[in-house]
Amino acid sequence: GETDFSRFATLEISQHKSLFVLHGTAGFDAADEERQEITMVTAEPDRWYFSDRSKGLLNSFEQTMIGNTFQISEDIPKLEWNITEVEKLIGGFLCKLANTTFRGREYEAWYAVNLPLPMGPWKLNGLPGLILEANDKEQEVVFQFYSFQILLDPSIRIDAPPCEARKVPFPVFFESQY
Repeated sequence: GETDFSRFATLEISQHKSLFVLHGTAGFDAADEERQEITMVTAEPDRWYFSDRSKGLLNSFEQTMIGNTFQISEDIPKLEWNITEVEKLIGGFLCKLANTTFRGREYEAWYAVNLPLPMGPWKLNGLPGLILEANDKEQEVVFQFYSFQILLDPSIRIDAPPCEARKVPFPVFFESQY
């Protein structure tokens, strides 16, 4: 069956740039008890997504199941959101619910009304506020908010992490998965 696993991720944002990093894998096969004991979460990213809104570009780094690594470039996806008036508090922020369909999945996302940045985890973007939580209708993909920190250090730059990987446009990467 499906293996459920959760991972720690960080989303760094500035006015035009965002970097979403998935840190290490914490997944295991429930049938394999020996492997469960040695499951580790590493700080090393095994995939990341870097958006530069001033250029309209999304660069990502992905590792496939068989260990091939790719650096992928694509236009930042333009998502058609249906914004509702449903509200809830997440981490002290007033959020509104919005829905979209992207690459065959239906997503719902909660965005912070008072954080007017059109960014979010993974490739989700384009709402009038920062997306703090999101999931697809099947609950196979779930992004949950943990904490929020404002860094006032002007020397911090958000950029794509250095990586050694073949650079490919998204369609080439997509085809390599099958």
